[in-house]
Amino acid sequence: MTSMTRRQLIRQSLLGAGALVVVPSLKAFGSSGAGIEISLAEWSLHRALYASKLDHLDFPAKAKKDFGIAAVEYVNGFFGGRKMDFKKAAKNTTYLKELLTRSKDAGVVNHLLMVVSAKSYDFDANGEQPLMDYKRLIGLVKASGYKGYIGIEVEGNTQPEEEGIRRTKALLEKYL
Repeated sequence: MTSMTRRQLIRQSLLGAGALVVVPSLKAFGSSGAGIEISLAEWSLHRALYASKLDHLDFPAKAKKDFGIAAVEYVNGFFGGRKMDFKKAAKNTTYLKELLTRSKDAGVVNHLLMVVSAKSYDFDANGEQPLMDYKRLIGLVKASGYKGYIGIEVEGNTQPEEEGIRRTKALLEKYL
């Protein structure tokens, strides 16, 4: 597990709590009953993307097929893939149509181009996130009346990205 100072832990916890509350509210997609949904942040697969093991355009299909997550969040650093930077990609209608087609074909909602998201790090033996109290944070989000998506963004370094995504999803589902 990555060690953090007390100040870093408090800052990350506050950022995580804030991120859970500020994610844009959208119509529920595959509702959990609470009106709070799970989306997958592209950053959670940053190692695979940087290593060219995953193509940016294949991210929506992977989210749905491998993790059962039907809403995705894009990171501007990957937007456009290896062919163009995100500024050019945002203006390239051919690229945007291809991304939309692939998302629709996979049954995935393009939720947002990421600015802020909830993070998870490494997990303890009980599947909990020891750096943040997810039970308390999700309780606060639910008590606020929030309806929308909570994005998964894996930052941990002691497990494969895909395992981190699955464990984070399970942790969120446990408290939703």
